[in-house]
Amino acid sequence: MTSDLEKRVFAHNNLPKGWTKQFRPWILVYSEVFTNKADALKREKALKSHQGREFIRKEIISKQQGILKNARGAIIRQMPDIGSSPVPATKNAGF
Repeated sequence: MTSDLEKRVFAHNNLPKGWTKQFRPWILVYSEVFTNKADALKREKALKSHQGREFIRKEIISKQQGILKNARGAIIRQMPDIGSSPVPATKNAGF
């Protein structure tokens, strides 16, 4: 969860250490926008559950188009442009 998605992806791809370093490069394939922190945390928790991971596999990964390979040869799928979000993003959502 973040209030600055571009900065978060940049950090995953550029910080000198951390768990995400070994899986670079990171490519954003899906995001959701929430108007408040409580709803965002609730959704994040749901996505980390067994049912949430099934949703990711069935609704996100399986519908992706175009396959890219990262430097380590792992397959990365890239989502097609899905247009604008139904909920407008705000610069500062209070978190």
